[in-house]
Amino acid sequence: MKTILSILLFIPLASFSCDHCNVLLNVPPNDFRNSVDLMFRSRDMFGSYNAFGEMITTRHAGHGNDLALWGNDVSETYRTMELRGNFYFFDKWRTTIIIPYVFNTQNIDDAVRYRVNAVGDPVLLQSYLIYNSMGDTAKQVFTQRWIVGAGLRAPLGETQLSYDNGTPNLDLQPGSGAWGALVYTTFTFKYKWLGWRNNISFLHNGQDNLYYQYGQTFNWNSNLFADIPIGKQTLRLLGGIYHESAKMDKTRSVGSEPGLIHNNTGGKIWFAQTGIRIFTKNMQFFGTYEHAVKCNLNGFEQLLTRYTFNLGATWYF
Repeated sequence: MKTILSILLFIPLASFSCDHCNVLLNVPPNDFRNSVDLMFRSRDMFGSYNAFGEMITTRHAGHGNDLALWGNDVSETYRTMELRGNFYFFDKWRTTIIIPYVFNTQNIDDAVRYRVNAVGDPVLLQSYLIYNSMGDTAKQVFTQRWIVGAGLRAPLGETQLSYDNGTPNLDLQPGSGAWGALVYTTFTFKYKWLGWRNNISFLHNGQDNLYYQYGQTFNWNSNLFADIPIGKQTLRLLGGIYHESAKMDKTRSVGSEPGLIHNNTGGKIWFAQTGIRIFTKNMQFFGTYEHAVKCNLNGFEQLLTRYTFNLGATWYF
């Protein structure tokens, strides 16, 4: 699956293997200021296939019809570098533009099969601050903040990159090949140095020119955080849970041709999450690590997610 937004922001499935379904939503204390972000995220996946193309490690990227994987150990890594601009053109309205660059790899046993590098699908987001009890959550005693937003993912990334040894599947391609529509909401509560943040997002994937449609995805992130002042800086420690859920992919009906549901796609993954953030007057530096603790995936062909991690820096102006 191509994985919605940093939780507010990290974004991007014939399964959960790739990044086209989700976005990282990263909400810093002073996110009401204009900013430019540079963010990096990575997802590590693995599995072993038997001679019939079925996963024997466990279940979860529908690769069972790829004969080159049968009887082998397979690993895939999905990495994305994102340049983001966040702008307040109107009071309480934030516009976000995301330009991703993708670095995906697939290994069979110990040999590299594919290295895929190219610009991915850009994303445009618009959020609205419904309620903000005070200004900066890093400075006030008691604050609450509620944000809602929506956005579009444009199918401008490459989907047909090919190499001497073949053409990578759509999960590994930089683009999704289809429009996507995202809605999300984030609620943050903080009392003195302790706070809680809850983010929910939903992505509707459209169909591509071959009538293939990734499953609709739902993401939920919830964590507690503690702010520790260190001189003129603030250190934030956080921990919580992250959940990804996706419906099965479909090939839509066209003319007299019936549609098809791909039973070896979609499912649910639960992650344990921990992270750190450092806030200065005009900068934020952060890192989060999410370890997969439970996978309920459909079928017997999908690779397992080991973990994901996110790194980034934000300049406010």
